[in-house]
Amino acid sequence: GVHACAHDLQPLLHLYVGLLADHLAKSPSDLVCLPQLWQALGVSALTAAPSTRARSLHAALPPDAAAALSLVGSVAAALAPPTGSASARLMLWRQLCKCEALSLSARVLSDVGALDPSPENAAALATVTNMLLFYVFERPGGVDAAQQLLDAGCVRALSVLLPKYQAAAGEPLRLLAVTVAGCH
Repeated sequence: GVHACAHDLQPLLHLYVGLLADHLAKSPSDLVCLPQLWQALGVSALTAAPSTRARSLHAALPPDAAAALSLVGSVAAALAPPTGSASARLMLWRQLCKCEALSLSARVLSDVGALDPSPENAAALATVTNMLLFYVFERPGGVDAAQQLLDAGCVRALSVLLPKYQAAAGEPLRLLAVTVAGCH
């Protein structure tokens, strides 16, 4: 990742993500801190850094990005119906817009598409795909999420990924592709 010790700190980051996700699910008003958390994890630097392909030929999702996206996935799962409220899911969706969630997603999808299929890259793809599914399904009325994904470069990356990772990534990847195509 961007941070020098990110790989060494990965177990601690995952523990922190779990605790933080539990807290945010119980106190959705604290979701306003999500952009600052992503900034602290270095997500802005990840989207601006040279391609992951130049940094690693094995892992498309650096630990800092994995922590950021896992946090979103954990909170989104905790806020899913019937236990989570629609207003809390909308708050999470709005915070994703303030973060660089689509830019990071497009970056990771593009990097995964350039790598050979592996369990690690399929896991990275699943993490990003689930976050994008949340983004598309929870969008408020009048928001053209498919156009936003197209503008961010996610759709172009999905067109490369679908034939390459169809078996490894499974249903969430196909669902995202069909959903985005159906939104346009």
